Formats: sequence, C-alpha cells, structure tokens
Amino acid sequence: MPEEGALVDECVRRPEFERHLDEFRAVEKQVTRHEVLLSQQAAIAQEQNRKLETIQVTLDRQAENRNQRDQAIKNAIWAANTIGPKALGIVTLALAAIYAWMKGHLG
Repeated sequence: MPEEGALVDECVRRPEFERHLDEFRAVEKQVTRHEVLLSQQAAIAQEQNRKLETIQVTLDRQAENRNQRDQAIKNAIWAANTIGPKALGIVTLALAAIYAWMKGHLG
C-alpha cells in the first residue's frame, strides 16, 4: 500500500503532469470567461429583442393611423362626389365648427 501512495505523489509532482494541469487550468479559465461572455451576449440579445418589439408596435400603430387617414380621405372623396361641392363646403364648415367647439370644451 505505501508504494501506491508514493507512486501517486510522484506522478502528480512530475513536470509533464504539472504542465498538463496548468494547461487544464488555463482552459478552465477560458471556459469560464466564455460562459460570462455568452451570458452577456444573451442579455444584449434580449434587450435588442425588446427594442425590436417596441419598434414593431410603433410601426404597427403608424400603419393603423395611415390606414385610418387613407380611409377618411376615401370617404371624403366619396362624399364630395356624391353630394357635390356646395354641400361639401357646408358640411366641411359644420365639421370644422364642431371640431373647434369640441377642442375648446374638451381640451
């Protein structure tokens, strides 16, 4: 038995094993460093995802507003073609008056 213990101590203290242990420790440090870098990249990717989602929501809202505006213009053109220019002027003035009144009262 004592020979086995002495043999193990001798193997561990040999320079080639020490060199391999040093290389192994260096690789362990690199793996740890890469794990930290990967976690940082994951956090950055999540932040970018949140920003992209915010941008997408904004773009969707803008598209909806454009669609509503386009529909309002189409309706106004249809009304102009249907009731004629004099009636359209009267309706426009009435709507402008209602808008001004609402803006004044509702803030």
